[in-house]
Amino acid sequence: MDVIDRVPQLGATAAYAKQAFRDRLIEHRQHILARGDDPPEIRGWRWTGAPTAGLPAGPRGRAAGQPAGVPGGS
Repeated sequence: MDVIDRVPQLGATAAYAKQAFRDRLIEHRQHILARGDDPPEIRGWRWTGAPTAGLPAGPRGRAAGQPAGVPGGS
């Protein structure tokens, strides 16, 4: 979403996309707070791409834990 703010040529069309992203993040957070777990479409997601040589396996960054602002998160 940061790109939308930094590239003025994206214009109003990008603003709609940015709002849609925000709405989904809000829905995701509400689902976690209500049920204590990710929504099924996220919980069941699996990476299907080929592994990249030289990178450590496993989650990195926020993928390794709870998102900020969620109870038990950082």
